[in-house]
Amino acid sequence: MTAIPSDATPLLDIAALDDLKDMLAEALAEIADTFLDGLDAEVEAVGTGIQTSGPAARAAAHSLKGSAGNMGSKALSLQASAIEKAAVEGDLARCQALYPQLKVLAADTRVALKAYLAQP
Repeated sequence: MTAIPSDATPLLDIAALDDLKDMLAEALAEIADTFLDGLDAEVEAVGTGIQTSGPAARAAAHSLKGSAGNMGSKALSLQASAIEKAAVEGDLARCQALYPQLKVLAADTRVALKAYLAQP
């Protein structure tokens, strides 16, 4: 079974974000803004996919898992991964059960990432 985030799972992988900041400097804020601008649509695509079919849910969850992971959004990426795995297994009821927490994590991640970016 794919791990789902626990209360102990950090929203953000700060070490990964610090590495990105070191490599990308000011470009990190631009990349993060692009991620945040598309986040609601990606989450909505997962929800639509769950209502449509297993393959659609899998594809949308896979996309979100990757973009969240690339931005150091650890808990969100894990939740999307759990939905992706459930969709691969054809368990859309499990996908639906996991989806509300995905929306919560997306909102919490947005706040946390903005706070991280606001730090000097």
